Amino acid sequence: MITSTNTSILAGDLTSAHDTQKMAPGTLAKDGDGNTYIYLKGVASTADGDFVVYDETYQTARLTANAVGEVAVAQAAVGASQYGWYMRTGFDSAANIASGTTDNKQLYATSTAGRASATKVVGDMILGAVGRGGNATSNSGGVQLSNPRVTDVIPAA
Repeated sequence: MITSTNTSILAGDLTSAHDTQKMAPGTLAKDGDGNTYIYLKGVASTADGDFVVYDETYQTARLTANAVGEVAVAQAAVGASQYGWYMRTGFDSAANIASGTTDNKQLYATSTAGRASATKVVGDMILGAVGRGGNATSNSGGVQLSNPRVTDVIPAA
């Protein structure tokens, strides 16, 4: 069961894309393990596990280098004109991270849409996202999220 932050029961399950809007975009929910999710509008080509950024209207874009905004991980293939759940905090065991990403590594946006990597890219650090669980294989692996975001800011030397 998923409950929202205002304790009401929510429609749909975490791993489904909805062809019709089931609740207000931006609705937050928590599962029994304490993971938190946000209900967002999808974008073309989003796959389960993709990293996305979203704006103030709760529209997503697949994460790429130089992106700016709040970050979440898709829990289903949520295409254009669809809605679904995206993880904001907790552990996702099958996120789209580059093969070879090892445990306890900071994650960065890449030039591959929807994918994160432990390869350092100046200005593209995903604050609040860490690779977990050993080496990622087939561009899938564990991530720990804590309200992640990207800023595209290059730190001062």
